[in-house]
Amino acid sequence: MLRNDEISSQNPISLSENKAPLIGLCAIVILAASKFLPSELAQKNVFLFIVAVSFAAFALPAAVFAVALRKKVDLLFSAPKKGTFRLCFSAAFMLVFSALLSRCIICYINGSSHAPAGTLLSGMGYFEALFCYTLLPAVLEELIFRGVVFPVYEKSCGGLCAILASALFFAMSHLSGEDFFLYFISGLILGAVVYITRSVFACMALHLVNNFASFYLENSVFRIAAESKSGILAIFLLTALTLICLFWFLTALETVCRKRYLSASHEEFSAKRLFHGNISHSSAFLKVLLSPVLWCAVVIFSIYLIIL
Repeated sequence: MLRNDEISSQNPISLSENKAPLIGLCAIVILAASKFLPSELAQKNVFLFIVAVSFAAFALPAAVFAVALRKKVDLLFSAPKKGTFRLCFSAAFMLVFSALLSRCIICYINGSSHAPAGTLLSGMGYFEALFCYTLLPAVLEELIFRGVVFPVYEKSCGGLCAILASALFFAMSHLSGEDFFLYFISGLILGAVVYITRSVFACMALHLVNNFASFYLENSVFRIAAESKSGILAIFLLTALTLICLFWFLTALETVCRKRYLSASHEEFSAKRLFHGNISHSSAFLKVLLSPVLWCAVVIFSIYLIIL
């Protein structure tokens, strides 16, 4: 058995202080920089432009760090653990209804009946737009944020810090102040799912379901929300459905946690994984929140919102 000081030396907190936020920072910088490229590049072939930027921002940093850290961190590229189907199923509904509710509220306030997906993916064919809006982000975003950023943070600071930090980078990577809260909540849900299932593939599937629902339902929801009376009714119904799904998701989460704690494998789901075993809870959060690289990402995100 290794002593605590030996374990600490092999698993330094700097692993999350530097490498994890650096991965997210790379994605944010590349995505922000792509917005300042000449518009002619995107207009020539919108599909190719989106695919190229997505791979440069997500796949490339994820691949580089995954190779560098493969012997130090469990990157969670495995099948979901048994007994987590109900949790994933409830998470899918939670993601879909919370996203539709957020879009509906924004549309009602702004008085717009045009979904963002329509403007973002204009100039592409149906299947190209479907690919860029659903499959591409579901795979690449989960690959980097739940596949690499999450386990690196978890290795040093524990699961709770990993869920919060990966959700923060996930939200900032979308470069939208209007939708920041929605993406942060979605990141928290997906972080909880990967923490329980120990599978990035489960998160990819949930992300894909959410994107499909948004692709096909957003335009209808936006048209309804644009009208004052029907908009209020839609917000009320979506709020009720979101709260029901939240209760369902939390119940499923509590059930899985209780069963694992009572089972022979309860050590898998212990406080040591939720919080890093060698540092206090408050210290873990401080190490994450005071990371210079993390704050650099926040500054770049803020400057981008101010400029554009």
